[in-house]
Amino acid sequence: FGPLYSERSDTKSDDCRGGDTTCDRGTGDTFTVMEIGCGVGNTLLPLLERGASAVVNGKRRRIRVWGLDFASVAIDLLKKDRRYIDAASDGRAMAGVWDITQAPPSMYEIGSISDVSILLFCLSAVSPDKMPDAARHAASTLKPGGTLVFRDYGRYDEAQMKLGTSRCKRLGDNFYVKSDGTRCYYFDLDDLRRLFGEGGAGLEIIELKYLRRVYEN
Repeated sequence: FGPLYSERSDTKSDDCRGGDTTCDRGTGDTFTVMEIGCGVGNTLLPLLERGASAVVNGKRRRIRVWGLDFASVAIDLLKKDRRYIDAASDGRAMAGVWDITQAPPSMYEIGSISDVSILLFCLSAVSPDKMPDAARHAASTLKPGGTLVFRDYGRYDEAQMKLGTSRCKRLGDNFYVKSDGTRCYYFDLDDLRRLFGEGGAGLEIIELKYLRRVYEN
C-alpha cells in the first residue's frame, strides 16, 4: 500500500506536488518530519544529509526530524550516528522509544507537531486488536492539515501466500509470524479505511491504493 492521509483542518489541503523535498502542511519556519517505527534511521538520516533547510512550496523552511521506535537498541544506534549527532546539537533531530499501542510519553511533547508523519512497514507488526489505538496515536502527532504517509504489506502478497502454507506460522486471520520471529499482518484497503478514516483515527483519505509489482525471471 502507499496511501496518504491528512489531518482535517478548516483550510484547503492539497496533495504533495512538484519537486520540493516535501509539501507544506503547517505554518511557521520549521517543517517537522516524524517517522514512527524509524529503526536505525534509514529514512530520516538521508533527510538530514540534505541540509538544515529545504524549499517547501516556494518557501525555505528549517527541517526538523523526529525518530521513534519500539526498540531501544535501534534508537541507541540512531543516536550514535554522526549525522544525527550533528543535527541534534543544532536542535534539528530528536529520537525516542515509543510503543505506538500506548499514548506517547508526555516528556516527548509530540502531539500535533508534525507536518508529515511516516509509518513504513510498522503497523503490520502490531496485534490486530491493538491497531486502532496505534492508528489513533500515530494520527495524534499531526498538525491540522498534516499528512500521514503509510506503506505496509498488502493482502495476498507473495510472502503471505508462502506463509499461508505453513500452519504453524499463522497467528490469526492474515496475521503471521515470520522466520525471524517478527509478526506481520497483511492489510486490505478496507482495513486501512476502518483504521484511519472517519470511523477510526478520523483522517481524511487523500490516496489509498495497492502498489503492485511484477517480477520476471
